[in-house]
Amino acid sequence: WLALLLMILATSPVTAQQEPAAPATLRGHQGPITAVSYTPSGKQIVTASSDMTIRLWQASTGQELHVLTGHTGQITSLAVDPAGRIILSGAADNSIRLWDIPQPDPLLQLTAAAVPVRGLAAHGPSGHVVTGANDGLVRVWNLRDGKELYQLKGHLAPLVAAAFRADANQLATADETGMLRLWDPLLRSELQRIGVHEGTLRMLAYHPNNQQLITS
Repeated sequence: WLALLLMILATSPVTAQQEPAAPATLRGHQGPITAVSYTPSGKQIVTASSDMTIRLWQASTGQELHVLTGHTGQITSLAVDPAGRIILSGAADNSIRLWDIPQPDPLLQLTAAAVPVRGLAAHGPSGHVVTGANDGLVRVWNLRDGKELYQLKGHLAPLVAAAFRADANQLATADETGMLRLWDPLLRSELQRIGVHEGTLRMLAYHPNNQQLITS
């Protein structure tokens, strides 16, 4: 049995006379934590784990609010819609599931491919979600009907991360070789490829101004 901890850093200012607030600890997962996200309001935290569960926590108190079960493989990625109610999860069971909190069962389940889902990004207004997997294909789905819309080809290694720009006019994907590719979702074409890291890329995030992209 393995207890996993999630540390929440204090956000209040610390003066020279004050000691930093002790981090809060969230306990509950029975395996390594594989994905973490705040809801847009910042009031709740969503975590996923190799124990195949998704857990929702109250950020201010650390109280566990919900446990979502159903995946039969390690959960590798999470996305939360702008309203903070819908959670998307991708897993090693080759599926994507859409959850409507606090309902315990998924609203929708998609079978991505015969390969584990490793990267996941959603754009709420368009109703589109992007998945990446070990086969290097970028798949774009319509969540309104659960159908795959198209694929983007170019990556030569397993995909590990994906992100939509806020205006949905650009998509970024990254693979295990450190290669970053930028795509135009409307034209369904590659805009640019950038070898930004010597090792595996793990995370992507666009700035709300649509002008900057953070990679790690």
